[in-house]
Amino acid sequence: MRLETEAYHKLLSMIFQLILERGIKGLTMDSVASSLSISKRTLYEIFDSKSDMIVKTMSHMNEKRHKVAKEAYLSAPNSLIGILRIFFIQREFICNVNVNFFRDMDQISHDVRELRRECCVMILTSRCSLGFLRFRWSRLSVWRSIFLRR
Repeated sequence: MRLETEAYHKLLSMIFQLILERGIKGLTMDSVASSLSISKRTLYEIFDSKSDMIVKTMSHMNEKRHKVAKEAYLSAPNSLIGILRIFFIQREFICNVNVNFFRDMDQISHDVRELRRECCVMILTSRCSLGFLRFRWSRLSVWRSIFLRR
């Protein structure tokens, strides 16, 4: 089944809300279909499997959240305000998420979490070297130890 782009994106957003509320393991195709008031068959016409649905949903929402963060950063009068705006966006997101979502993501995507930690250290290091942030290297080593903890 081919949905119009706007309807498809709305469907992905609704599925994402269910993922945040219940976690990945707490979600079934039956529960998604029931919550969205569509048949399970219709859901399977749109997505091949639960995994396909989750991958497409998470991919779409990551792109959407990345776009929002980028706009917030680029519209800021300076880098510090941009970083604070992104922080508040992330804080709002985290406050509205069921803890099971994070547990499921940790189990599913350990490699992704490690990559994000390394990315945070790279961003901090590059911003320091460009003069946007003024950390003493001793402080940066503390940040590294926090983000790269094993």
